[in-house]
Amino acid sequence: RLDVAVNAAGCGTFSPITEHPVDEFRAVVDTCLTGVMLCVKHEARVMRDRGEGGAIVNIASINARVPAEGMVAYCCAKAGVEMLTRIAAMELGAFGIRVAGIGPGFVDTPLTAFTEMVPAIRDAYVAATPLGRAGAPEDVADAALFLGSDEGRWVSGDTLFVDGRFSEGSYELSLRT
Repeated sequence: RLDVAVNAAGCGTFSPITEHPVDEFRAVVDTCLTGVMLCVKHEARVMRDRGEGGAIVNIASINARVPAEGMVAYCCAKAGVEMLTRIAAMELGAFGIRVAGIGPGFVDTPLTAFTEMVPAIRDAYVAATPLGRAGAPEDVADAALFLGSDEGRWVSGDTLFVDGRFSEGSYELSLRT
């Protein structure tokens, strides 16, 4: 039995679009977008065939909406996850399956540990965040628990941005610096 699924896939590259290797672009899109689509496809089949509905939560990113120089593959893939979430909610609602997304901001995880070598990235994010801190894994987990629970029963097709209100701003770092 499958009642709730959370799909989190992430990897990235850093390169100006004019220099970005196509194979690296494809690898990021395959992981971040195609991987999530395949999970939704198979999770939804199980939920649909059981006939009792369920909830699917896809992890996008603030970069689904906030562009960042040098992150073309990641930003495009996560924007795709946000649209995939909307389409899946539309198609699967008739089966009682809710699909929602989470768009985390900068969260202290192994994926963001590289900023220890370039602390200006983390510092710029925190400085531009009205709540004044980076996220913790628990911040995202709490949102996923809500969206997958009965308390989130009327939420489908939307992406909840869990980012300390950062997504209304922009990155101040640039490839030109």
